[in-house]
Amino acid sequence: MELIFMRDLKPLIPRKNREERQVEFVTNQNCNFRCLGCDSFSDIIKKPNFHNLVEQDIINWSKVLVPLSNKNLINCKKVKFIGGETLLTKNLSSFLKVAAENFTADWEIGFHTNGLLLKKNEELIRLCNDLNIRIYITVHFKNREYLEKLKENIDFTQKLTKDIRVVNSAKNWYSFHRYDKGKIYPFNNDSKLMYENCIASSCHQILNGYMYKCSRLSNLPAALKQTNQLEDPQWNKYLAYKPIHYSNTQEEILAFFNKKEEDVCTGCNTTQTYDNITKMNGMTF
Repeated sequence: MELIFMRDLKPLIPRKNREERQVEFVTNQNCNFRCLGCDSFSDIIKKPNFHNLVEQDIINWSKVLVPLSNKNLINCKKVKFIGGETLLTKNLSSFLKVAAENFTADWEIGFHTNGLLLKKNEELIRLCNDLNIRIYITVHFKNREYLEKLKENIDFTQKLTKDIRVVNSAKNWYSFHRYDKGKIYPFNNDSKLMYENCIASSCHQILNGYMYKCSRLSNLPAALKQTNQLEDPQWNKYLAYKPIHYSNTQEEILAFFNKKEEDVCTGCNTTQTYDNITKMNGMTF
């Protein structure tokens, strides 16, 4: 039986708003979950569990993105922080403060979490309330024991801040790569079809100062290093993908934001959903 709060949850990005872009700073690549098919490869990336984000990257990207948005050259007014699991990031409070100081008031600032560590982060939640930072809590499974623990954390958080969004991903789970004997492989599907059905096509991730089309591309090298596949020819074109940097020209950055499907979209599977039980990957709650 599903708990009451699971009812009427909305998709994170309605399809009608796909042209509205958002940027996501990757805070870390480790996670307290190990969901099969994770688009950030958190079920695969074990070492290093490094924290790559620095405050200067946030500042430098704000200097690029805010003016472009003010001139209506890009449809983007959302900046988020994402993992792995963001609440495992030691400097998350500092990153949120820097974002609030450097992105203008008309920008939405938030972070994503799987929610089970919120009760251990009361001070951070109070900071979010003070800075008008939105907390996105993702529902991953339909397991009752898990949902009860998640609800405890949500109830705790709601007492400290009202600006939270609970997003149901339990009904929209895709596998972004094929598994075979401890290795992963691209799907080689139709790029246009995959892009049009991608629930995260407007979410661009920033890792080590570089902005990538999606989380799958930003985290792929670390995942393939873990599976010893950096030299696997099946991944060549994906590893050859070139992200943009805040030092790129305005024309190059605008071209990035205007792109839709690309050849690298062929590696995903965004049309076939999987039963949520496959996501548990042996986890208990």
